[in-house]
Order: sequence, then C-alpha cells, then structure tokens
Amino acid sequence: MELEERSRLWFHDDVLDVLSKETGTKFIEGLTLKLPISNTKSLSTKAFMNMKKLRLLQLSGVELVGDFEYLSKDLRWLCWHGFPLAFIPTSFYQGNIVSIELENSKITMMWKEAQESPLHYQFYDAFK
Repeated sequence: MELEERSRLWFHDDVLDVLSKETGTKFIEGLTLKLPISNTKSLSTKAFMNMKKLRLLQLSGVELVGDFEYLSKDLRWLCWHGFPLAFIPTSFYQGNIVSIELENSKITMMWKEAQESPLHYQFYDAFK
C-alpha cells in the first residue's frame, strides 16, 4: 500500500516523505512526527491541504510555515510539543477540536483575537 493510501502515518521517514513532498491525501486520519525540539524541522502547512479526514495530529520538533487554514476541519486532537508560535493562529479552525496539548511551547496567549471554544487544554509548562 502506498504511503498516501494509509490512514495512519507514524514512521519518521514515511511522515517526512509525505509532508516534505506535500503528497498527503484524504485517506490520512492520523499523523505523528516526533523530532528533537533542539533540531526543529520547518514544513509547509500546504502539506496538509488534502488531508481532509485528519483527526489526530501529533508533532514534536516541527515548525509549520504558512496558513493554518490548510489543517483539517475534522481535527479532534492536536498534540504539538514545542509549538513555536506565541499564539494559535486565528485561521486555525477549532470547531471539532477536543484536546490541544502544547507542552514545551512558546505560546504566551491562546489567541491574538478573542475566540469562543469549549476545548480541553493541556499546557503543562507552556506559559512562562
């Protein structure tokens, strides 16, 4: 089965291949990429454009560059250790999110503008 036809991707090389080549598809529902936070990898948000069914996203040591509107509107769980931004971009749709975990992040406030959302947040040591 081709990488793009799998519903879950968690092997480091497979995930990097799909994200760097921007070949994600509607079949992908869960994606995990854990890299050392000390050696952050930058990837384009456009890599998520076709992952319309993505419900679980787990990142560590990753910086997403671009418009967050490309992330799936079906996303339910976001775990992003080392979240590199000071706030969650307003273009990031959170209507179906149940949990956001932003451990070891640079976040200083949730949103730059007021947002209405009944989310369960776990920051651990996120706010400094």
